[in-house]
Amino acid sequence: MPRERSLEERVAMVNMYNQLGSARAVVSAWPDAFPTPPPHHQTVLRNVEKFDGNVTAAAYRDLLVDFAGPHLIDNLLYLQQDGAPPHFGNIVRDWLNINLPHRWIGRGGQFDLNFPWPPRSPDLTVCDFFLWGYIKEQVYARGSPATLDELRESIQEECDNVPLEMCARACRSVPSRYEDCIAYDWKALPY
Repeated sequence: MPRERSLEERVAMVNMYNQLGSARAVVSAWPDAFPTPPPHHQTVLRNVEKFDGNVTAAAYRDLLVDFAGPHLIDNLLYLQQDGAPPHFGNIVRDWLNINLPHRWIGRGGQFDLNFPWPPRSPDLTVCDFFLWGYIKEQVYARGSPATLDELRESIQEECDNVPLEMCARACRSVPSRYEDCIAYDWKALPY
């Protein structure tokens, strides 16, 4: 039976695959990156497939189970989602309610009972009002990526280089954004 891989190892499989271009290359390069035995090439492909194609509720739930979930559960963190259809799927909400009871925020979440999630309001998530726009600006400041792999690499590099203090400032602005959303009757903010 194959051993359970850590979150760091599973994410590394995807990143190495994107850099090296094949599962067999990941297996060959593994000993240089990790002291653990290399994964089978099919294990690498299964991890990579979770990130390609359309995101469905089932694919998103699998991503939570395999990648984010263990980290969220082990570190007693909260998960905040937007209203994207895959996040709202019954299988996703069921998994979240069992594994992160009262620790996830989004449409149909347990927090909705007391504080309904505002529809079509991207103004409350740090990723929506700050991160995605910042990353896109940084990626395209270099020029347009020529290939999908080049785009992925640029996005990864820019994510790795986001200044921590900039993220902290964005996070600290969330309470005032909640107040602004209430003042604007939950409509999109003008800024």
